[in-house]
Amino acid sequence: MALAVIPRAPQCSIPRPDDLDFDVGVWCLVLPPVSSPTAPRGDWKTYPHMSSKEMWKASMGARAAEFHTYLEMHSVWINDCAVCSRQGRGMRADFGAHVAGPYHFKDLGRLLADGVPIDDLRGDFWQQTMLAGGAARFNHADGAVEVCRGSPPSDSAGAGPFVAIVAVPPLPGEAAPAAWPRLGGLPDADLPA
Repeated sequence: MALAVIPRAPQCSIPRPDDLDFDVGVWCLVLPPVSSPTAPRGDWKTYPHMSSKEMWKASMGARAAEFHTYLEMHSVWINDCAVCSRQGRGMRADFGAHVAGPYHFKDLGRLLADGVPIDDLRGDFWQQTMLAGGAARFNHADGAVEVCRGSPPSDSAGAGPFVAIVAVPPLPGEAAPAAWPRLGGLPDADLPA
């Protein structure tokens, strides 16, 4: 008797655009930033997920991997990184592994300046892709994920409006802030050139 192995469908908490109960053409925050600043209008140094390569990999790597899984479920593959392409680099792995890696971390750090609030820079770090029924985007500075039903707003390729709508409720014991902070220099120490 032969055994058949049936692959299990990947699990993902990000909803399909058609499952959103929001107006067409509006970005809906479905996964909040992976951390919050420790000071109001803080620069990159105030965000815990940017404090070390290990914290980056643990928080942003997991979030990027989930976004990658979501895109795969929609038969979409990203082959260019919105951050690393600015530094003349390509992607060295799938989206999730690439974002978690030291080269991406270093390239993002080159784009974030000390003393400049992430709020002022966050809009420049969206990676957007079209899907059946809408669009999805990932923020390279804070890990936020937004989904839009239908065509996204025309200004969404860059510093579009930040939509503080949470489509996925917080986990038990987790409080959602009234408005998510917006996100900028990461430490280069001991990373390869």
